[in-house]
Amino acid sequence: MLFLPFEERLYEARLLQRRDRFLADVVLETSKEQDIAYCVNPGRMEAFTGQGARVWLAPAHVGEGKNGCQRRTLRWTWELIDHGGVLCDTNTQRPNAVMAEVLRRRLLSGLDDWTDLRSEQAVARRFCSGPCEGNPSSRTFSLRVTKAPPASCIDLDDGTEVIIKQAVLQKQCGAPCEKNPSSRKPKLKAPKVLPESRIDFWLQHPTGQEHWIEVKNCHLVYPDGHGYFPDSVSLRARRHVQELQALAAKGCRCTVIFVVQREDLRGMVRPSDYHDPDFAKACRVAAAAGVAFRALKVSCSLEGLTVQREVEVDLTEYDTSPVARWAAANRHSTGWIRSLSNRRVANGAFPHEQKNTARRAAAAARPKEVRSTPSPKRDLVARQAATPCKRKASSEHAAWRCRKVSQSGKAPGNRGAFAAR
Repeated sequence: MLFLPFEERLYEARLLQRRDRFLADVVLETSKEQDIAYCVNPGRMEAFTGQGARVWLAPAHVGEGKNGCQRRTLRWTWELIDHGGVLCDTNTQRPNAVMAEVLRRRLLSGLDDWTDLRSEQAVARRFCSGPCEGNPSSRTFSLRVTKAPPASCIDLDDGTEVIIKQAVLQKQCGAPCEKNPSSRKPKLKAPKVLPESRIDFWLQHPTGQEHWIEVKNCHLVYPDGHGYFPDSVSLRARRHVQELQALAAKGCRCTVIFVVQREDLRGMVRPSDYHDPDFAKACRVAAAAGVAFRALKVSCSLEGLTVQREVEVDLTEYDTSPVARWAAANRHSTGWIRSLSNRRVANGAFPHEQKNTARRAAAAARPKEVRSTPSPKRDLVARQAATPCKRKASSEHAAWRCRKVSQSGKAPGNRGAFAAR
């Protein structure tokens, strides 16, 4: 479908370790010189960080940039890795470059009739809730008023008008607040500014309809032949999907495209319910709201990347137990080494996995209640066994009555004589 050559020749090396997330200690194959390469991948890179793996590095331009600023300090960029005889791309910036060229050449159906194409379009405050939805210039404040002001609204210095609900004022204001003069001023809580989010591509179709496209890099392919994304919990990816869902609700077309940069993909691409169940759930909800999910298979070589074909995306639920076993087998080659402690991190259990394990352990430790057919007599015996203090008190009372009878010949509390036998 499409071939994208690398800008420069790649150089082979051996990976010593991935360190501090964005650094890779390598030994160049030709000169046997040890050096440091830049790792353009913020994720766990499951199964890609094993010691001794064959990797290929792209030379970087080290020198002075514009206005005397330093452009680059590391000479190399980690580009490819040999994983089980298959070349895989580790550079997470490549999928956007691939998708940009695919869109520019109009190679995908449904994405080939655009009249305007832009990249990195900001959707700041579009996903806000409340008054700021759909209005990027609006501001929201959280007010906790202890005494009602004379008017039903407050005009701030910058012209922003904050409406105060009368019911909230009546509930929070009362006699005690009148004794405190300082409580008459409304307390403004600083607004929580949402981070400015950017969607990878924005298209406009001849009808004027907007089309938002988000690209995700998928490097994880398990023995079942399917690709899985992500390989760790990704709040950013989930936020992007939810933003696309909100845009689709407003009438825009939205698409998520997974780019699998390895040629051993035989099946479909799935959102990983094991690594990030919240992301997988968000994908299914977004698909029901009208967001489209597509995927591209890309093969890697030392000369460049080849876009082979489009593959299907499977959004149905599936059994995660095989994925859990495969992920556990890859933990020795996942994550990175932290320099301060010299320990491998980002390769352990996920927070949701720890919660599920603790919940299962608590359920296993809890005694199981075995209950057969209901029986009034058995229920009475069980209730008496559950209240030993009452049973003890009744037996002591009977012993006390026997002692009184043996001493006086009369039963306590009874009229007349009682002959003890």
